[in-house]
Amino acid sequence: MKVDYLIVGAGLTGSVIARMLSDQGREVVVVEKRDHIGGNVFDYTHSPSGVRIHKYGPHYFRTQSDDLWRFVNKYSEFVEYKPIVKIWDGQRFWHWPVHIEEIAPFLLQQSAAKTQTTMEISFEDSCLSILPKNVYNKLIKGYTTKQWGIIPNRLHSTLASRIQINSSRDYSLTPNCKYQGLPKEGYGSMMNKMLAGIEVITCFDYLQRKDELGPRKGLVYTGPIDAYFNFSFGKLRYRSQRRVHHYHKNMIWAQPYVQINYSNYRTKYIRAIEWKHLPGTNHNCKGTVQTFEYPFSPDNGDILEYPFPDDQNIARSMQYLKLLQSEKNVYARGRLAEYKYLDMDAAIDNARLLASRILRNK
Repeated sequence: MKVDYLIVGAGLTGSVIARMLSDQGREVVVVEKRDHIGGNVFDYTHSPSGVRIHKYGPHYFRTQSDDLWRFVNKYSEFVEYKPIVKIWDGQRFWHWPVHIEEIAPFLLQQSAAKTQTTMEISFEDSCLSILPKNVYNKLIKGYTTKQWGIIPNRLHSTLASRIQINSSRDYSLTPNCKYQGLPKEGYGSMMNKMLAGIEVITCFDYLQRKDELGPRKGLVYTGPIDAYFNFSFGKLRYRSQRRVHHYHKNMIWAQPYVQINYSNYRTKYIRAIEWKHLPGTNHNCKGTVQTFEYPFSPDNGDILEYPFPDDQNIARSMQYLKLLQSEKNVYARGRLAEYKYLDMDAAIDNARLLASRILRNK
C-alpha cells in the first residue's frame, strides 16, 4: 500500500485532516482501531425506542467561529440546540455553569480573607479564587473527586479554566455562544460524508500491524502518544466513563433536563443523560433511554477518554511530545496524541491548521 499520507484514527481530528488532504489531490488512507468511524462522537439509533444515543457521552457542538461553522455545515445541516445542564447536590438543582444570582448569597457570607497564593497552585486553589468555598464544596469538590478519582488539590490548575460564573440571561451550557447545535442526521452521517471517497480500514490496530503498510510521505497519528513510543517514559494516566443504559419502555420522560450532573458523594454515577431531549428524536417514540456514567481508570483495551490533569502526567506527556520532534514527517494531533482535553471546535481547528501546514510544505 503506497500512499501520500497515512492517517491513524478516524475520529474528528483524523477525518478532518484526511478530508483536507484528499481535497487537494493527496492520496490518503485512514486506519482505525475501532469497528466504526467517528471516534468519540460516534452515535447510533437505539432499538426499539428509536432514540439516538451518543455512544461515548453527549457531544454538544458549539463555536464562536463563522469559518468553523461554515466548515462543519459542508458535511451536515445543523439543528440549533442549546443544552440545559443542571447540577444536583443532593438537595436541589443548580444551573451549570453556575449563575451569579445563585451564588450571590454565598458571596455575601464569604470572608474577605483570600486563599493563600503559592508558586504552585492547584485546581482547588484556582476554583476558590472564583467561587465561594461553600459553593465549591457543594458543586465542584465531590463531582471532581468522582471524575478523577483523587482529591482536587492534586489536580493541575489549568483544569479550572472550565469553571465559569454565568451572569447572562442565557442559561444554556455555553451562554451566548454564537453557534450551538447538533448534526440533523447525527454525527455518524456527518462523519460518513466527511470521509466519502477516502479509503478507511476499520478494526486495524496501527501499532500492532504497521509492518503491513507500505511507504508514505507522511504519517498523521491521533492515538495515545505514550503507546506510539512503546511507553518508553512510562504510561500516561487516563480516566474514562462506564456507561449504563436504562430503557424505560413505558415512560414518556425520565428527567426534566437532557443532562444532570451529580456532585454529591452518595451518588456513585457522575452524570445522567436522557437522549430524548436532543433534537432528531421523535418525542412520541416508544419510551425513553437514560444513560448513567460511572468514572473509572481504564486498563489496556479500554477506551481512553480524558487525559489526566496532574503535574506528573503533563510533564511526562511533554517528554513524549519532545521526542516526537525527532520523527521525520510524523505529526501528532488530537486529544490522545497531544494529551490535552479538547472541545470539538478546538479539535477541528487544530486539525485544519495542521492540514494547511502539511499542504504548504508539500
